[in-house]
Amino acid sequence: LLEFDELSWKDREWYTVYKQNPPEDKEKKKDKEPEKEKKKKRRKTETDSEEEREEFQLFFVEDRLTVAHRPNSQGSSATTGTLYPALVFKPLVDKVDIFKTKKLPVEFLSDNKLVFQEYTHLKTITEWDPTIPGLAICSRSENEVKRWVEEGAGQRILLTTPSVLVGERVSVYRVEGTTQWYSAFIIGHNQETGEFTVTDDTVLEEHLENPDIVQMRILGEGVVQSILRGESVSNAPRRSRASAYRGPSLKPRDKPAKVQSTPTAAPAAASRVKSRRSSSATHSAPSRV
Repeated sequence: LLEFDELSWKDREWYTVYKQNPPEDKEKKKDKEPEKEKKKKRRKTETDSEEEREEFQLFFVEDRLTVAHRPNSQGSSATTGTLYPALVFKPLVDKVDIFKTKKLPVEFLSDNKLVFQEYTHLKTITEWDPTIPGLAICSRSENEVKRWVEEGAGQRILLTTPSVLVGERVSVYRVEGTTQWYSAFIIGHNQETGEFTVTDDTVLEEHLENPDIVQMRILGEGVVQSILRGESVSNAPRRSRASAYRGPSLKPRDKPAKVQSTPTAAPAAASRVKSRRSSSATHSAPSRV
């Protein structure tokens, strides 16, 4: 499922990266089109049909963080520095053998500008280090690096030590629906399947989501860093949306009635929570093109 930088997320589309895109996907779309549009499609030439089924010639994904030379950037100079944070890539598909050449794609974090440089000359960084010779020191670059590093650390936690996130809040990519993401509260983790049980904030439904398949982001300022330091971050009580279903509080002059506690006296909100497997648990997270 791919989103495109210059288009709305609603214009995302499913693609098969490693083999021909199945023509049946196109047929499903045709069934939903008006009759006039279907007639227009039928007039397409055989060349057009071949283009629709064309395989990817290049498909690269972000691999690591570096600092790259950018002498023409505003503010760059020999004294202020010409190195800026950027990303290098690794190929999933490379049918034209770009990665057999010396100069390879480099994308700067600040504006996604793409240049070609030799990877052997680029140093991998894992944190903001102002002592790097030639680094352009500015708060924007520092914040970009810190944001990227924290995002990467969050993904490692989700994939390698997911059990520590029980009790935390996450943002989950929604493969189907009218919103791009939904926020949820992690209430359990299955070590055998790798799935989280999460409660959707909006509709109070339980979903099963697998971070190996669906993109997730840890929410909360400082949560990722606290987990990395081995600190407990789930001790504080959290306000639940279920509080919206609590009955009215007693007035000061009213005397509280005695109620015998029984195992069936669960909060009314609990009956509103439904359990279902989210459709997004069977799909992969989006890639950025």
